Amino acid sequence: MNRILLLFVILIFLGCSSSKKNNLNDIDRDKLQEDEILIKNQKEGFVHFYKVQSFCCCLEYAYQNKEILKLMQIEDLLGSFDGLANDGIQSNIIKIAKEEASKIEVETYGDFNGKKSIMNSCLLFYQSKKLDSIARSEADKYVK
Repeated sequence: MNRILLLFVILIFLGCSSSKKNNLNDIDRDKLQEDEILIKNQKEGFVHFYKVQSFCCCLEYAYQNKEILKLMQIEDLLGSFDGLANDGIQSNIIKIAKEEASKIEVETYGDFNGKKSIMNSCLLFYQSKKLDSIARSEADKYVK
């Protein structure tokens, strides 16, 4: 009878200790999942603001008129995001925005009176797979 009682106590002790270990693993796994979600959300935020700032820069370089942007900045933040304050990120945004802005040509269709389709072109750039790919690549580099 004493052996049965001793065996029963040992089984309970082992069962509880492995259960505790599983609970710690579950907690670690939950923490890891939370961290992964946080990083994913940070990357998505980075990508969003990278694209918004690229759009704003596209407008700036396509209009070639600093006064237009100054007027906009009175009411609008224009994609401001501290996470993009890095000089390397900014120089890359400026480089690709200038490149896209330089592609915008004067419309040849008669009713457009020699105007450019700046807003539409910069919106198409914002929505492009190319910019999405660049922004995601930059997020992978800078968001850890």
